[in-house]
Amino acid sequence: MKRKIVNWLVLCVMLLLVGCGDKLPGKEAPVPEIQVKNEKVHLEGKTICWNRACPGDLTFLPPSDKSTIKVKPNEAITIKFSKNPQPSSINLFQGNLGEVKKLDNESVLHAPGQKGTYDYNIVPYWNRNKGQTWGIAQYSFRIIVE
Repeated sequence: MKRKIVNWLVLCVMLLLVGCGDKLPGKEAPVPEIQVKNEKVHLEGKTICWNRACPGDLTFLPPSDKSTIKVKPNEAITIKFSKNPQPSSINLFQGNLGEVKKLDNESVLHAPGQKGTYDYNIVPYWNRNKGQTWGIAQYSFRIIVE
């Protein structure tokens, strides 16, 4: 009888731990670091959802003047997620051109070759073990190519 109780307790603890394994740590999504040369770019952003089922559609988040940086044509822009949990996938939306690119957790983006102002949104997704989206964030920044 005593052995059955111990086995039951072990089984309950194991089920509890497995159930908790799907939760994302923290209360908000980690913020990526963006740098041009050694200068950090301020990001506008928000956590769309965290530790719950997420909506499917997002609208483009316009950047503010605080999140604007001047660059040279074709200059390298580093985008890096260094804090855990790492996103399952990352999309980069370029608003002016309507382009979407897939990024890695550490990617290098090159500024456009033509002078102008370009707005970007970074949208990372965190998926649970079963593939369901369980976290989405959205960050925006602007570059001015001079």
